[in-house]
Amino acid sequence: RKLREAEALNRDHASMASSDVRKRLSFAAEEGSIRISEALRRRGRLAVVGELKRRSPSTGDIATYADAGVVASELESWPLETLVVCTDRDYGGSLDDLKAAVKATSLPIVAKDVVVDPIQIALAADAGACGVVLVASLLGAALEDLMDTATLCGLEAVVEVHTPLETTFALNCGATVLVVNTDDRLSGQSHGIKQALGIRHLIPPNILALVASADVVDDHVAATAARAGFDAVVL
Repeated sequence: RKLREAEALNRDHASMASSDVRKRLSFAAEEGSIRISEALRRRGRLAVVGELKRRSPSTGDIATYADAGVVASELESWPLETLVVCTDRDYGGSLDDLKAAVKATSLPIVAKDVVVDPIQIALAADAGACGVVLVASLLGAALEDLMDTATLCGLEAVVEVHTPLETTFALNCGATVLVVNTDDRLSGQSHGIKQALGIRHLIPPNILALVASADVVDDHVAATAARAGFDAVVL
């Protein structure tokens, strides 16, 4: 499905003469954003990343809201350093959600889609995102090229990993921000915080290390992640 969507987006933005999005893939951005890295770098405490999504394919409905901008504005008063906005329709999201959130808050925003094509990264940049999620297990050998595309568009690549092998591969591709997802996207099984703790030692101290796990809502688990050296948790 995502490949078909990408094909349609490429047709819609085929001409540089009429599409600013296409221009983003042809010319390097004047400035690159490091707002995510600056916001999440450890300063004596665990940073918190909020995730905006209406539902999950594995767990069903999560939240009901009409305007992502209103929610993003309300979350700005929470102790959050960054927002992740899901734009994939399977998560109840859209690019309109991303645009609304960017307009409503000063927090740095990461666009989360199932990225398979450079056009999706360019669209995220055009909507005002500071970063984009790239899933190592999904992209395989294409990861490095799409990381380069993110840099071209002035975005930080937030690379999602699940296993030690994916972590090493992402680091070899030059990833500087990693989020360890304790859920296996292939099987749908959740392995909890122990999965992340088993990977943390592979991530050098100069690389931002985030953990996304359903059990980090528990104070004890979040404290365990902090002691292990993770820079942030995704809620």
